[in-house]
Amino acid sequence: MFNLHSYGHLLMTDFLAAGGWERPLARLSLRHEIVAVHVTDPRESSIPNVGIVTFEDPETGRQLTVDTGSGRLRARFEEAAAEQHEALRETLRRCRVDVLPISTEEDLIPRLAHFLATRRALRSARGPHRWDAPAATTPPTSTQGAPR
Repeated sequence: MFNLHSYGHLLMTDFLAAGGWERPLARLSLRHEIVAVHVTDPRESSIPNVGIVTFEDPETGRQLTVDTGSGRLRARFEEAAAEQHEALRETLRRCRVDVLPISTEEDLIPRLAHFLATRRALRSARGPHRWDAPAATTPPTSTQGAPR
């Protein structure tokens, strides 16, 4: 078993929210160890061939009717999903945050435990990181013998 307190902070999300979280996350990672658990659903990466379907944006109400039988459409959708995942990985890398991608089809706890144990072993092998170092202290200054 693992003690979450010794691992820093876990951020568990699908990252489908609007932007604006990048800068605060990057600032937080300067002082804290952060692991992002990126939860994905396989159905968000591909469209099954089910014929003509109408999609509606829940925020705007805008509708789009598409033929999911089109191999070209399905390929473009999969490519766009892969690009979105890669852009997210790059953003999290720039934020200095480790990422555990996990599918809704997987068991979270065993996967998380394995990830954290492996990460801890690698971290121990590499030596201390910025969050492992003791707080910097300023040495006391002596005024003895100083000119007045």
